[in-house]
Amino acid sequence: SPEYVELEEAVLQAGQSDLRASGRIDNLPALFSSSKTLRGKMKFRSNYLYVDEWMEPSDAPAPAPAAAEAPAESTAIPAFDFELDAACSKFVYDSYTLENVVCRGEGSLDALQLRELSFDMGKSDFSFTGAFRQIDEYLFDDGVLSGDLALRSHFLDLNPFMETEEGASSGTSAEESYEPIEVPRNLHLRILADINKLLYTDIELKDLQAVLLVEDGQAILEKCNTNTLGGSVALTGLYDTSVEGDPVFNFKYDLSGMDFQKAYTTFNSFQALAPVAKYVHGKFNSSLIMEGSLGPDMMPKYNVLSADGFLETIQGKVEGLPALSAIDQSLGVPLLSGMELKDTRNWFEIRNGRVEVKPFDYTWQDIAMNISGSHGIASGEMDYYIKADVPREKLGSFLNAAADKGVAALQEQAGKLGLNLKQAETIKLGISLKGAWDKPRVGIKLLGTDGEQSVADAAKEELSDIAAEEKQKLQSKAEEKVNEAKEQAKEELNKAAAQAEEAAKEELNKGVEQAKEKAGEVVGEQAGELGKKAEEALGEQGQKAKEEIEKQLENFNPFKKKKNKKKGGN
Repeated sequence: SPEYVELEEAVLQAGQSDLRASGRIDNLPALFSSSKTLRGKMKFRSNYLYVDEWMEPSDAPAPAPAAAEAPAESTAIPAFDFELDAACSKFVYDSYTLENVVCRGEGSLDALQLRELSFDMGKSDFSFTGAFRQIDEYLFDDGVLSGDLALRSHFLDLNPFMETEEGASSGTSAEESYEPIEVPRNLHLRILADINKLLYTDIELKDLQAVLLVEDGQAILEKCNTNTLGGSVALTGLYDTSVEGDPVFNFKYDLSGMDFQKAYTTFNSFQALAPVAKYVHGKFNSSLIMEGSLGPDMMPKYNVLSADGFLETIQGKVEGLPALSAIDQSLGVPLLSGMELKDTRNWFEIRNGRVEVKPFDYTWQDIAMNISGSHGIASGEMDYYIKADVPREKLGSFLNAAADKGVAALQEQAGKLGLNLKQAETIKLGISLKGAWDKPRVGIKLLGTDGEQSVADAAKEELSDIAAEEKQKLQSKAEEKVNEAKEQAKEELNKAAAQAEEAAKEELNKGVEQAKEKAGEVVGEQAGELGKKAEEALGEQGQKAKEEIEKQLENFNPFKKKKNKKKGGN
């Protein structure tokens, strides 16, 4: 029997498919023996390959059952080891249509070493190098296809891989909802990706480099770096569809130099988690860990979402935020509208559908503030509190405003507390913000006042000043009476002097009493010092929360549950 055959060109037409082959095949006895291997070099060319019609029975009448049930050996694919050079203009498998397909490498029934596998799918282009293993088990025995691949693409659109829900066609393309991407359970692939531009829904990622492991229904992102929305993103984590029900995720995000407005208009999740970003113009950094499940629209289910992290504003300006405008309107003083932000770091956590912002300090135009609170993700209802130390000069002439003005209301509160706002260095306010972001409800309460001196020093200085002033007045008055007495008769001199002495004593006693009253006012004005210990306690709580979140960010591990199990077995 011949040992080899040389093909100048063999032409095959099978259904809608066409195939042209040329090359050399060695060791032909392998066609009849499972112990031998066909070897050779083959070149394939095709204009159109419809793989489905080869893998499923056709609609044509079937042969007699006896003939159809021939022994497996007669139809089995023999072992082979070939160098492959294949190209196909159009390749159709299931719902996927590939064009300009090129495949070059060395292949056998169970392995394929790729020098090049490239094709176009829609507007996307793919170019792979690497290796596949267990191909025969994957194709014919529901086995697992394994491999190591490097993907290079100029443009990759992921949207065609995301199935739209039935009935979504009635809306516009922007309104289409997607079903979650199912990660195949029969793949075990390690993929290195280098993509110039990637499109996911309407999010455009540039210069993406990633290491992705696909196995057992999970996509494990070992690392991913990309640029989007004017900044950069570093991402690691897990996307899991291996169990029934909603897919779950556990990711760590590090965002740098992102644009507030672009992020707000692009990410629906950012709108829900940080509604205040709608009113901020500028750049921010953020680091957070986010864990939860995805709904049918590929959006997180906020009622089970858990997250910890911080948001740092590099440079920004708040424009049109209703909450700040409402505060200014309540006070009748333009204090906070148009606030600028620089180098702020806000620590937060998400639990039970609410975003909780840990207490943080910020100073704007000499107004020292401590801000904390929370808001509902689904409801949008906020509950925030601002402790503000406002320098008296910021209120200025507003302290003399009409009785129906906001500052005048503070004057009324001050009177009840025995405080004098006009004498204070700093006015301490407690500001509550509740309700919807676009229709906030504002409450303002006077907490106290501060000065640069302590209570005792301020009282002592005030008393000393008043006593000196009264003493000077009394001395002048006494000298005047003495001069008048000299002009009178000698017999009246002693009487006049006595009267002057008595008057001096009365005036002195009166001055001392006035000094005591004013010293009491100073004490009242300094009473706000008593609230400082409570503020220090709150500051300690905020610091503790910050340290806990920092620890979680540093020790992020999407597989922590698996590792815990391993430790428990020791």
